Amino acid sequence: MLVWWWFFDQSGAQLSAATQNLVIAAHASQTFDQTAPDSNLPVGFYGWAKIEGAGGSQLVAQVLEQNKGAHFVALVSAPAEDVEQSTTNLYAPAIYRDAFEGSFTGANIVNTNGEPVQVTVTYYRQDGVGFPSTPFELAAHAVQPIYQGASGDSAKGLPVGGLPAGFVGAASISSTAGGGGGGSSGVVMVVNEAGRQTEAGTARSGTYLASNAGSSSLGLPIVAKNSNGYTSGVSVLNISNQNVTGYIQYYAPNGMAAGAKQGFEMAAHSSYLIYQGAVNNLPTSFVGQANIVQTSGPSNSLLATTNVQ
Repeated sequence: MLVWWWFFDQSGAQLSAATQNLVIAAHASQTFDQTAPDSNLPVGFYGWAKIEGAGGSQLVAQVLEQNKGAHFVALVSAPAEDVEQSTTNLYAPAIYRDAFEGSFTGANIVNTNGEPVQVTVTYYRQDGVGFPSTPFELAAHAVQPIYQGASGDSAKGLPVGGLPAGFVGAASISSTAGGGGGGSSGVVMVVNEAGRQTEAGTARSGTYLASNAGSSSLGLPIVAKNSNGYTSGVSVLNISNQNVTGYIQYYAPNGMAAGAKQGFEMAAHSSYLIYQGAVNNLPTSFVGQANIVQTSGPSNSLLATTNVQ
């Protein structure tokens, strides 16, 4: 399979010298190191990459980012295309500013289009109260970093003055293609979360992609409660404008239900955080799966992300 890999810097300029064309055999993989001299990327490069295969190809990619003891692993996916609408909404279920004893999030918003887009980010506190940012233009193929720990009034993608200290909540990202004349806005967003360093000197970290669609039933492939020292947490977001109810049910690896269902009710745009270490009816050293089910409200209103630390 013929594969092309293009690199764009933060402003959207293509780095032609770094472009790679290669052939990857069926079911094979290829590893690239952006720090290697033959990557032809300049020192201090900050940007993004577009990977495209020949017609009919099916590709998946993982990106590893390392910095000061924090490790972020992102699964790459293609942006949803919607040729009938010029506006795309993305939702990020977990956004923090100095929460949980030092957890912060940062995000990169990427415009994969060949034309500018208008972007608006709205943050929602756990109870659904909104904090809108000033809209900004994102140039073709450009990337905009947003650090939720910043407090400057001029910071793009943040409310005036920044988010309140201790903020725990979510975000909605609205992007509109230039001119509003149709075509997908083609925007993707990845969120990194980093917390205080552990006793071993490694910072807690996690990564997820913002989603453009909710669901009425969400499967979490791995949740844990003090299993080999790991415990998970789940952030559930109601993306609708109405109240919803639902429950979370845990399952052991053999498929048997573990513990009782935990019901919840969520206001519009609110989020529900579940730390498995605090779930009393889960067995000690539990590791398994979970299912989040919506029982009332507009269908497909739920999004969730989970991390294991």
